Amino acid sequence: MKKLLLCSMVALAAFGINAQTSFTYGICTDNINGVGTNIAGTNYSAAIEVPEEVAKAMQGSRLTAVTVGFNSGLSKDATIYLTYDLKGEPFYTQPETKFLKAKNFTTATLDTPYEIEGRKFYIGYTYRQTRSNDKPIAFDAEALDGVSLFSHLGIWPDGGTPEWDVFPSFGSVCIRGIIEGDNLPSNALLPLRLSLPKSVGVNVDFNYSVDVYNISSSPVSSVSLSAAFGSDNPILSTVALDNVIEPMGKATVALKGRTSQENSELPVSLSISGVNGADNLLASVVASTKVLASDFVKPRIVVIEEGTGTGCGWCPAGYVAMEHMRENYPDTYLGIAVHNYPGDPMNCSSYSEWVDMYGAGYPYASINRSGSYGTFTPNLTICEAYYKELEGVVDLDLKVSAELADESGESIFVRTTARFGNDVESHNYGIAIVQTEDNVGPYSQNNYYSGGKNGNMYGWENKPSSVQVMYNDVARRIDNWNGKDVFPASLSRGQEYVYDETVPVGSPQCQKIEDTTVAALLIDRSTGEIVTAAKCRVGEKSSTGDVMAYTSSVRALPGAISVEGDFTTAEIYRPDGSKAATLSRAGRVELPTGIYIVSVFEFGRVSTIKLIVK
Repeated sequence: MKKLLLCSMVALAAFGINAQTSFTYGICTDNINGVGTNIAGTNYSAAIEVPEEVAKAMQGSRLTAVTVGFNSGLSKDATIYLTYDLKGEPFYTQPETKFLKAKNFTTATLDTPYEIEGRKFYIGYTYRQTRSNDKPIAFDAEALDGVSLFSHLGIWPDGGTPEWDVFPSFGSVCIRGIIEGDNLPSNALLPLRLSLPKSVGVNVDFNYSVDVYNISSSPVSSVSLSAAFGSDNPILSTVALDNVIEPMGKATVALKGRTSQENSELPVSLSISGVNGADNLLASVVASTKVLASDFVKPRIVVIEEGTGTGCGWCPAGYVAMEHMRENYPDTYLGIAVHNYPGDPMNCSSYSEWVDMYGAGYPYASINRSGSYGTFTPNLTICEAYYKELEGVVDLDLKVSAELADESGESIFVRTTARFGNDVESHNYGIAIVQTEDNVGPYSQNNYYSGGKNGNMYGWENKPSSVQVMYNDVARRIDNWNGKDVFPASLSRGQEYVYDETVPVGSPQCQKIEDTTVAALLIDRSTGEIVTAAKCRVGEKSSTGDVMAYTSSVRALPGAISVEGDFTTAEIYRPDGSKAATLSRAGRVELPTGIYIVSVFEFGRVSTIKLIVK
């Protein structure tokens, strides 16, 4: 892929139609979120399913129009179709020229309305992408747990055949059907998405919720549900809603759950058995997810290692993607930009074995080392991979802290602490310590997107062919690319395993210790995959659980220390224990050269950071 793509561009549009004998069938909200392969000549077929239960309720009524949401694309032509089988021939097609409107919904009236027969069918459209940077197909970005099969997307190159799939993290495809007639569905409520904590306690009540969507022609005032947690007996409940759910309306239903199963990742399933005291037409639809029943709270960090270089003209695409991830997913993303392109001033030789294993045409990336994504990967694939890794639950608590080993500032003392939620009789886990640096440069970056000759790249098409850039997440050192064997042969639940290592400052080029991040990667050395990670700045003690609650930022500046964000008090001490300064609000303190310890009090907790003022 010559472009490592971002996941989304979101716009908002609105459409609605309601009458006594008219009904709009569809699952999508009004959001328009564009996706595409970034390859000209790609063909798409998007469709929504009308299940047999709903089709029977509408039997004899007519499908009279189809509404399509569209994001962006040079071509505005599409072909509406109806079919009983996505892999078969449509029984109805209707070409529409100059039909689509960017970031909007448009409606095509069918030349021949379809009388619904009471059997499952699909409403869809086909589209051909003619420009490489288009993101034509609109999903609503409302991620789904159990109903992804209602939205389908086929993709194929010119001369090929569709490869159908579902993309639940993108939500529902933006298609709606206008139904007219006396037979319209009632009591049809769809479970869209379950929201649960990352982990729950055992034999204690916990709160969770389910998003539901009313695809019937009548309002919903009460809901009966069945929820199952692992092998526990299903929990049955009926909820009287404070506000009715109107047709094509969405709501969140708050619920309570409980499980007796300890220390295991539990499958969770929920179905809606009744609506307004009657049977739900969609009782067979199940929303599902997983939850960890454990006392360990472990948000996962997804590690994206990127092969890049200043001399690579395609690499602005990777730069854009990594900066997007860094900005939008700071708590779940660890970026490591490996500059091993020939002649790169930020070259990191200790990463050469990773380059040999995962390297492809620049830019390339691996996500938790569970797959390599070369330069021609569609954005659909790389985003799905990120979300898939993010959804994984790990039954362990990993923490890392890092501080200068002495006043010379030439080495860093790193402590990694791991606690496992279950006994592990045998394993092949290892720990790798990585150092990265932010605000590196400026260096000249080659830019093949200059002038737009290779398509748009989020503003890089408006930059010159060589651009002065400051770089973040620059890999400076990895101590062992596949992790060191630091754990005993068997692991006991809840026991704390500590690994200490003193590492040199990342590289001769690494000058700003205050911009250095230290990360611990827990690697399954049998598969090479990264199980999880923890990260911190030098001088901080952070973990996969605790660090996210802190909102202040402490930095050493030339001749000063700066504390920004929301905090109660920041106290600055000298190494002998004497207080150098106190801050009660965001600001900076001028200080002589030396080592200082900063304690920041916020949210009833304290974080302590050691810094060097130069």
